[in-house]
Amino acid sequence: MTAPNHPRRLGSGPHRLAGGSETPRVLIVEDQEETRDLYTWCLRTEGWQVEAVPNGEELVFLAAAFAPDVIVMDLCMPVIGGIEATRRLKSNALTRHIPVVAVSAMHREDGKAMALEAGCEAFVPKPCLPAELNALLQKFVGPREP
Repeated sequence: MTAPNHPRRLGSGPHRLAGGSETPRVLIVEDQEETRDLYTWCLRTEGWQVEAVPNGEELVFLAAAFAPDVIVMDLCMPVIGGIEATRRLKSNALTRHIPVVAVSAMHREDGKAMALEAGCEAFVPKPCLPAELNALLQKFVGPREP
């Protein structure tokens, strides 16, 4: 895993709800329905507000509107793959500040190099346990209030 080291844009932190609690937002981009559902369910139980899409094309349309604090990106997907989707996010002023965590079954070193070159802030090889993913994502949103 690569440690997060990214600037935060004003207003890009966790979203404050009534009562003072913070709910971080994550956008999951994963073409395998079972994996997408598993990450969605597990992250919701950990207090995340989650949206999930099956490919990079849908991500490009949803990212600015949903305003996630972090994106979990599979690299190998149909329509628009994770590398190209990350490049598009990072070239758009509305989404370039959003950290992207690549989660992929690609060869560890090749996948990591490609992900970082495209603009991802971290790379996690599959299989990745949801608890490990949650711990990494927490580093991108900072501490939350109890």
